[in-house]
Amino acid sequence: MNAKTPPGGATGRISGAAPPGGAPLPGLGSGPSDLIARVIKLEQQDEAEAALALLQPRLANATVDPILVKAACRLLLKLERPGEAQALLNGLKPAQDDAEQWALRAAAAERENRLDEAMDYTARYCALAPMVITNSKRQDLPIIGILSCGPITIPQPFTPNRLHFRENFISQYARRNLGPFRLLSLFVEVETAARAQEIAPKPSLVLNSMGTGELFSDRKFAGQARKAIRRWGVDVLNPPDIVARTARDKLSHALAGEPEIRFPRTEYFDSESAADDGLADRLERDFGFPLIMRAPFVHMGEQAFLARTRQEAIEIAGRLAPGFYAIEFIDNQPRPGLHRRIRAGIVDGKIHLLRLDYDAQWNVHGNRHLPERISFYEPRPELIDEEKKVCADPQGELGERVMSTLGRVAEIVKLDWFGIDFDIDADGRVIVFEANPAMLLLTSSNAQIQRPKEPEVALIETFNAMLTRRIG
Repeated sequence: MNAKTPPGGATGRISGAAPPGGAPLPGLGSGPSDLIARVIKLEQQDEAEAALALLQPRLANATVDPILVKAACRLLLKLERPGEAQALLNGLKPAQDDAEQWALRAAAAERENRLDEAMDYTARYCALAPMVITNSKRQDLPIIGILSCGPITIPQPFTPNRLHFRENFISQYARRNLGPFRLLSLFVEVETAARAQEIAPKPSLVLNSMGTGELFSDRKFAGQARKAIRRWGVDVLNPPDIVARTARDKLSHALAGEPEIRFPRTEYFDSESAADDGLADRLERDFGFPLIMRAPFVHMGEQAFLARTRQEAIEIAGRLAPGFYAIEFIDNQPRPGLHRRIRAGIVDGKIHLLRLDYDAQWNVHGNRHLPERISFYEPRPELIDEEKKVCADPQGELGERVMSTLGRVAEIVKLDWFGIDFDIDADGRVIVFEANPAMLLLTSSNAQIQRPKEPEVALIETFNAMLTRRIG
């Protein structure tokens, strides 16, 4: 720890907190458990400041209940006041078996850019909470094991379920409770994983939720995933070795010989080759400018840049250490001045057209809850009309040639479920931007401009039917 810790309690102070006011909520007293209930109620109503004000008088005591301290830290982090949260944590006696405390310490350190500490605290958290189960009280439901990867850092002290089920389709499926199953998620890389599997009920089926192909290029990590699968000893969907083939450079090679498919040429450059004086020459010769440069492991358009010149490419390469993908830029604009990405979910070989996203810039993504995306779509209702038509009748709107090509992609990728982002060029060929199981396939619940719901319902039905069939 960075600060000396007293024998117990907390001595940190909260600055600027208003004194509590108003009458207690009906039916609640003033004991610690009642106080926490009031705090949680206010927090759920997005009244974080008021909730914090309720706690402030108790935090002045040298032996304050750690539960109250942790509640205050959670609120401070939500209010973007990590320094004050850290001050409280410095006065809290470390409890080696308190997962929530390590999550709070990790979040406070991450917010203050103390990344080594944040990673250490996160690892401690993951070791204490290597497994969670949904629908835990429904003993009548079959159990499906989920292979998951622990977070590198924790930006917020999320619940264990939220940390186990993060940004991909399986996370959406679990958090919305869309299937008649209990889902048992395991952080495969933590040292406590084997023991957790020993004491947990055995699943009937295993799903590999780790959809980033680059993860399995790490032999140690791939070995840990295989060990977890062997310990469970049941059928696995989206096996790690198959997912590994969806890494961008590997998929580029796999699809290269298909006449109806355009997959942008892609090559990975590690730090050593990126530092080569001849890098710009090689990029210009093999890819030309502009080209896309992006970091591995990340999705949703993060750390992806368009290098228009040699100098820009050199500068971006320096920012993307320890390595990056160089990707051919295909400037396809089906409507003048507008770029497009069509997303489909392929489950058990069946294609579900889910959405069409447009943007005036090349890095097209949905994010329809954001103000700038709402203002983009509001004067262009024809784009929403096009999406509805395509998703309702993909064969009629896109044609047999396109749908057959998507089926060919499914045959090559060989995954039980995955997402594909694509478009169609002027010659009618399918441009595959990416295809992997790491994508979000369902609409975000707070999107202001809604996508068609029928394809998502059909996709979930196909997914549940596949799981039921594979369980047997």
